[in-house]
Amino acid sequence: MTPPVLYFDLGNTLVHGPSDNRVPLPDAVATIETLWQRGYRIGILSNQPVGMTQALMIDKLNDYGLDAAKFDAITFSSEFDPPKSKPDPEIFDHALSKVGYTAGSIRTVFITETLNHIEAARNLGWRAIHTPYNATCTTASGECVEALDDLLDLFPPLEIDVYMRDNSGDDGDEPSSGSFWNSPDLWIRNQNDGGTAHQNPEAGTDNWFHTRLHNRGEGIARLVLVTHAVQEWAGTQFVHPNDFVPHTAMIGILNLVPDEPQIAVVKWEADNVPPEGTHACWLSAAYFTGDAIATGSHVWDSNNLGQKNLSVVEMAPGETAEMAFVIGNRAVLTSRRVVLELWQSVKGPMLSAAIRSQSAPALGRAVRRSGIFARVARSAPPRKNVGLRFLTEARVELTELLDASNDTAVFDLAPGSEMTFPPGKTAEKKPRVWPDMQLTARLRKDAKGNEEVVFDRAASSGIALGLRECELLPATLRLTAPKDASEGDRIRVDLVQRDDDGTVIGGISVSVVIRARKSRKSPAKRRSKTARKKS
Repeated sequence: MTPPVLYFDLGNTLVHGPSDNRVPLPDAVATIETLWQRGYRIGILSNQPVGMTQALMIDKLNDYGLDAAKFDAITFSSEFDPPKSKPDPEIFDHALSKVGYTAGSIRTVFITETLNHIEAARNLGWRAIHTPYNATCTTASGECVEALDDLLDLFPPLEIDVYMRDNSGDDGDEPSSGSFWNSPDLWIRNQNDGGTAHQNPEAGTDNWFHTRLHNRGEGIARLVLVTHAVQEWAGTQFVHPNDFVPHTAMIGILNLVPDEPQIAVVKWEADNVPPEGTHACWLSAAYFTGDAIATGSHVWDSNNLGQKNLSVVEMAPGETAEMAFVIGNRAVLTSRRVVLELWQSVKGPMLSAAIRSQSAPALGRAVRRSGIFARVARSAPPRKNVGLRFLTEARVELTELLDASNDTAVFDLAPGSEMTFPPGKTAEKKPRVWPDMQLTARLRKDAKGNEEVVFDRAASSGIALGLRECELLPATLRLTAPKDASEGDRIRVDLVQRDDDGTVIGGISVSVVIRARKSRKSPAKRRSKTARKKS
């Protein structure tokens, strides 16, 4: 959506005084600053002498005491050859083209002290506001303000909604649907080369964070602060703000226009890149004035939060790879039953997968606790009925209006009046698209007596765990590539954590790329080579 634009005349509209010593009108600077911060495009539309250029015009605005950086578009008569001065329609059309409009409308506004220019703009479909210099508004003015700061009552802050996508189908709605732990708007490059494919970070050298930000509001987001935090462990549940600090890097984005995504690139200093083999999780947040992120938010709750929990692993057919991760979160203050579930596509070769606790007995205990936690009744709070009592023939008392209080209300009814009680409404929530939960994984002991959870080679396979309050359970995910996989095959698996009601609250992704087996020389060839050396 193209933001509304406010074009101002210059002389006796924003500045006044002799031509060699003009200064802003008393409320000009503050008014322009406020409207700019509210997300409006701000422009200058002015008649100027021949020889004026954009650079000279910027210098002139700054010399006048107006911050030229606050003006998104500057149009003046001597841009034309020969010059086109107001009220010529061509100069108005040229001004519109600079800000993405093809015709005047209520969203294109011209503000000046000159009445015949006001009339010309209105005839072209613009909204035009008269600001009579050292005079008062009259019936001839039409829409009129006698002080520039009166414009602030006419142009309230525009809606601005900055977001990062959680997945390719995300349009910024809260909560989001679909997976949220592998944002397509977050990627790392080992070089600042403009690439858009995610790469595993390289230890010992600078890497580069890339963040694509969107604005689906109506106004321009003038300054968005983007922060990056890298947790040196992959986790199945992250919560704002604790997990989003300390900041590894941050950068500001200026003038984020609706429907014009910007990519912010910032260096990940070599000293802050974790060692080779660390499966880190990257968490990003976009902060904008008036768009606060609630404490306790997850990535899917807030479109200002993004997560890249993706590791790319190369394996030959039959090879095994391991990665460390953490189940749970310290910010959860209650014991609860969760489900740890592995997803993978059934269209191609499928991996074998198992997890083991880094503390030998912890995983088995968590599996066995799940049965205890599941037996705890989770009854909903009792619903209270609304009580109705006639105090007199025309006086009615309603009691227990709210579930959590004993509020009452008394109504004095006129003869023949009616009271209607509409049915309660349930808050709408976008459906999440997840595979059906399948608790088919199993706990077993290996040859050494260590307990591990083994997942089925299926689209979805999970197991219930009982986690205590604030518990973090360090574990290792072991993946084995199928022996029948071919070089170049890509197999993605997602290890997700669900609440007991089936809601996915976190996850990690692993993209396995199948490479060729390393060639092995036969024993006969090796003996032959050794014999030649001896001879």
